Amino acid sequence: MFYSFFIMILLLGGCTIQEEDPAPVTDEAILELSDAQAKMINLPDEIIYFEGFSLYKLYKVKDHEALMEGAGNATASLEHMDGKNYILRVQEYMGDVLLRDTPFITTMTPSGELECIFPVPSECRDPFDNTLFDNPVDQLEYTTGFKLRGPGINKGTLIYKGKFDGEKLYVYTHFMGLQEEFGTVPIYQQVIEGPLQFEFAFDLTVADN
Repeated sequence: MFYSFFIMILLLGGCTIQEEDPAPVTDEAILELSDAQAKMINLPDEIIYFEGFSLYKLYKVKDHEALMEGAGNATASLEHMDGKNYILRVQEYMGDVLLRDTPFITTMTPSGELECIFPVPSECRDPFDNTLFDNPVDQLEYTTGFKLRGPGINKGTLIYKGKFDGEKLYVYTHFMGLQEEFGTVPIYQQVIEGPLQFEFAFDLTVADN
């Protein structure tokens, strides 16, 4: 799993694990954060810090099985900018090594509903041949060899949605892919009968002071 997490991080690693028992990457994980009636949350003006996990899963839809899945450590901060606008900055690690630091452009409703957008343009490089792209979707398609589409993709970037209840923050994105050619990552240098579902999530809890 350590190797597979390293390969998965490399898929977006060019955009500028010690494991416990992380939550699964499912839509139910978002629903568990919501009460029958949405509650207003009172957020302080200062930056909120988190710790938790970066989760991923690649799922072979036709075969009903995971091609790859796992989790790595993550830290994050949530900073209020103005109105309902925030920056969710997430750091993803392999052991003590920082692999990626991403400032997601974030909006949040008074009840804690979140939408987090991977910033574009960004300098995203293929981890194997260093080809440069200006958005994560083009880089992912090149690296994997898959044509990507679905609710987690819009205008060349990734859209995460989820919930913050004042203590726990969970955001999730998913999209489908069909193989068009071999990718640069070794696992994608074989015929993979699609479609393949890509799932990414952050499962975070407010850090103790």
